[in-house]
Amino acid sequence: MKKITISFSLIGLYYAIEHGFNGRQVQCVYSLLGSQKYDWNALQFQPPEKSSYSLTVFEVLKEQPRESHDEMLYGASLHVWNTQIMQRRLFF
Repeated sequence: MKKITISFSLIGLYYAIEHGFNGRQVQCVYSLLGSQKYDWNALQFQPPEKSSYSLTVFEVLKEQPRESHDEMLYGASLHVWNTQIMQRRLFF
């Protein structure tokens, strides 16, 4: 996976979880990031531990009712964000 993809994903999680941004607002952040020149390849990432996450994308996608799906998606996002913070992989 490209480092820019990982970076944008984690930046989107940061704004969604820490600042309560909705999807449209996160897209605006992506637009701003995309308009600036930055060497994304200079970033160093450690791969997550295999057992770090208790919920997978597939479990979220299997959830049918919309409310339940959205709650699971937010829960999964929160879990990924907190796991990254706890493992000190991110420094904002």
